[in-house]
Amino acid sequence: KGLAYQHDLERARTLLETVLDAIPSMIILYSPQRKIMLVNRARAASVGLTKEAYLNSDSPYPALDPAFHAKQDELLNSVVKSGLPLITQNFVRRPNGDERTVNTQFIPQIDKSGTLHNILSIVDDVTDRVEAESRIREQEEMFRSIFNNTPTAIVLKDMEGRIQAANRVWREWFRSEDW
Repeated sequence: KGLAYQHDLERARTLLETVLDAIPSMIILYSPQRKIMLVNRARAASVGLTKEAYLNSDSPYPALDPAFHAKQDELLNSVVKSGLPLITQNFVRRPNGDERTVNTQFIPQIDKSGTLHNILSIVDDVTDRVEAESRIREQEEMFRSIFNNTPTAIVLKDMEGRIQAANRVWREWFRSEDW
């Protein structure tokens, strides 16, 4: 019976590892002492290592800049002290020099007695989204500037003919500040 239990446990571990490695988010499992217990393939690959090399590294944050180490330690300490989940957005410099924006969730695993067992960290690289949002804001500012500073009266209406926006010239011509 013990052998069957061990076999089932090994199958469950293999399945969990397969699932974690298929997830594109970077996943790290820390002990309460901040020792890395597990990483998925995405996390190790983000710094150019295999999972085994990552776990056998002397550093809990291999190949990442020291400023990131200090910030990560501060955030982990906060979760250990509070026992509460934490979501942050940080900048990280990769080994190749690229600076990336990442959202990190720290999720403490606490049992019913209040004992902290692990901290799960899920990291998503949101650099492309942040840059796209910035470009959209810039384009909106440019549109607003052109819309409000052109010498031509401009009014935007919806499909039912209701005014949605009017520029400065249109408001001056029709003496209206309602739009």
